[in-house]
Amino acid sequence: MGKKAIYLLILIFGFVAKTIAQPIQVKLSSDSAAYFIGDKILVKLTAEHIPDVIINWSTIRSLGSDAEILQQSSVDTLLKTEGKISEQITISLISFLEDSFSIQPIEIIYSQGNKKQQYSISTVPLILKIKKIVVDTDKEPKPITDIEKIPLSFFEKLILGSILLLIIVSTLLAIRYYLIKKRKKQFALDNLSAEQIAFSQIEKLQNKKLWQSAHYKSYYNELSVIVRTYLKNFSGINSLPMSTNRLLEAVYSEEKILPKPLVKQLLDESDLVKFANNTVEKNNEEKLITNSKRIFTNQQRTDV
Repeated sequence: MGKKAIYLLILIFGFVAKTIAQPIQVKLSSDSAAYFIGDKILVKLTAEHIPDVIINWSTIRSLGSDAEILQQSSVDTLLKTEGKISEQITISLISFLEDSFSIQPIEIIYSQGNKKQQYSISTVPLILKIKKIVVDTDKEPKPITDIEKIPLSFFEKLILGSILLLIIVSTLLAIRYYLIKKRKKQFALDNLSAEQIAFSQIEKLQNKKLWQSAHYKSYYNELSVIVRTYLKNFSGINSLPMSTNRLLEAVYSEEKILPKPLVKQLLDESDLVKFANNTVEKNNEEKLITNSKRIFTNQQRTDV
C-alpha cells in the first residue's frame, strides 16, 4: 500500500474519531420539503448531547434576511437517558421569496461539566423550496352558477310535513294550556271575596320574613298596599293612587267600612316609617297583623 493511501486512511480515521468524540450534535429540519409563498414554516432545531453538556438556548432573533420569525417554542426534552439527552425547539417562520431560500447556520453555545470555558457548534444550512402559486390569466373565469336544487322525494316531504304539523300542534296546545290556566286563575280570583284575597296576601307577606330581616320599610310598604287593595275590592274606592289623606276622607265617608280608626292608624304608621324614618318597635308585627285582620273582617274594634 502506498504512502498516499496510508495518509488518506489516517485522515479519514481522524475525522471519524473526532466526530464520534464530539459531545454534542445539532441539526435543522423542517416539517415539509416544499411550501407555497406565505405558508407558515415549522423548523425544528435538535441537539443531542451527553448529560454533562449545558446548552445556552439563547433566543434566535434572525434566520437571515429572507425569513421572518413568528414564534419560538420553549425547550422540549425528547429523550433523557444516562448517556444521552435529546432536546429540541420549534421555530415558526414565514418567507415570501420565490423558488427557494436558505436558513443560515445557527450557532449553539454550550459548556461541559464544571468548566467555565464555552464552546460553540453550528448547524448545517437548511435549504427550503418555495412554490409559486400559478394563476392562468389567459383563461376566462367561469360564470357563477346557481346552486342546483335537488327535489325532495315523497318520503322526505312526508317527514318534513309531519315535523311542521307537530310543531304547529304543539304550539297551539301550549297556547291553549296557558290561556286555560290563566283563565282558571282569574276565575278563582274573581270568585274570592275581598277578605279572602287580603288574608292570602297577608300570608305571603309573612312568608317573606321581611320583618325578621329588619326590612321594615318594605314590610310597611307591602302591608299598606294590601290594605289599600282590600279597600278597593271591598268598597270600590280607587285607593291605590290616592294620597293617604284623600283615602282616609273616602274611608270615613264610606258607611260599609267599620274599623275606620284602625285603617287610619295603620296607614299613618306606614307613612311615618316609609317617609319620616320613624322608629319601629321590633315586637310590633303581631299587633300589625291582628289589626289588619280586624280591618279585613270589618270588625268594629278600637282597642289597638
